[in-house]
Amino acid sequence: MVDMIRRELADFLEPEVGTQAAAELLACARLHPERDLRQLFGELVPTVATSDDELLSRFGRHLFPRLAALYPAVFEGLHTWRELLLHIAPRVHAELLSLQPDAEFPSLECRALDGGAIEVEYRSPRNLAPMAQGMLLGCLDYFGASGSVSREDLPTPAGHACRLIVQASPG
Repeated sequence: MVDMIRRELADFLEPEVGTQAAAELLACARLHPERDLRQLFGELVPTVATSDDELLSRFGRHLFPRLAALYPAVFEGLHTWRELLLHIAPRVHAELLSLQPDAEFPSLECRALDGGAIEVEYRSPRNLAPMAQGMLLGCLDYFGASGSVSREDLPTPAGHACRLIVQASPG
């Protein structure tokens, strides 16, 4: 999984900072534990004139369709973003844990809300809530839906737990 993330990170960074800068940043980055991923994005901020949270969100949005292509079994029988989100925790985490039994993946609880929205409660020992938010936007994109993902941090260190509300636009 780490190698796949590293490849996707390289693909994502090249248009953001250029091939040479991306290669240099990746050469000195250790992607695990998570703080290295957060630090890498923090180091990019002066180069791309945006926040590390925004970069993490954009990376999450980039990463979602790649994960869908690499792990199509997770998507079997699911035809909408709502179906995927309501089934994501048991299916995705079971698949990931079978690949990496010693990994610490985030905890996700997904609930349907009135009006068609989905609430996703994200908890993780890592500070990557913006990446989760971006992945949810990538999920909407993947299923051809437009919409929004709002984020409310929960009373833990920022980025470690949040409530995400996914709402597709009508139409």
